Amino acid sequence: MLAGLVKSPSRLAPNRNPEGAEKRAQTRADRDGGFQIHHRSAGAGLDRTSSYNVKTGGRRTVNYVADWIGEVLDDLIGQIDQNIVVETSIDPKLQNIAEAAVIDELAAKSVKFNVSQGALVAMTTNGAVRAMVGGRNYAESQYNRAVTAKRQPGSAFKPFVYLTAIEAGLTPETIRQDAPLDVKGWKPENYSHEYFAR
Repeated sequence: MLAGLVKSPSRLAPNRNPEGAEKRAQTRADRDGGFQIHHRSAGAGLDRTSSYNVKTGGRRTVNYVADWIGEVLDDLIGQIDQNIVVETSIDPKLQNIAEAAVIDELAAKSVKFNVSQGALVAMTTNGAVRAMVGGRNYAESQYNRAVTAKRQPGSAFKPFVYLTAIEAGLTPETIRQDAPLDVKGWKPENYSHEYFAR
């Protein structure tokens, strides 16, 4: 029954919707990020002593991926009432490396920067997600910071700014004057609040 929660944790929670959770459990046969869940049927119903063969180990950050895929599937194909196979672009080896990188980085810097969580998404140039870590430990927090958390856009704007500049004829050799600027009362500044006009 718990496997059914991946699709819709709030809507299919057994304490809120026992009938929906039971129905979902009867139709669910998943392969989510290294988990293989098998249901044993008895006659027309689900055997109450069903067993789940689940591969465990590590902090299971791959579960952030499974949750994300479940949400995307819900939006793409709606209610699933039959067994399906979902193939992802996740690379298990890269997923393990990403998980270790986040954990190591937090171990080294969490006190210094007063943070307790982190996130990582590794993608190919065509947008395929190869690894996703939504937090330090899925068992402790299922909140996926990689896809849900709000953050300052920061340097994410740079590619768009650079593309616009290139399309306008500027090159990497183009020299821009670093001087104060006033655009209708908006006065952007350098981080150091000083200018290096030539």
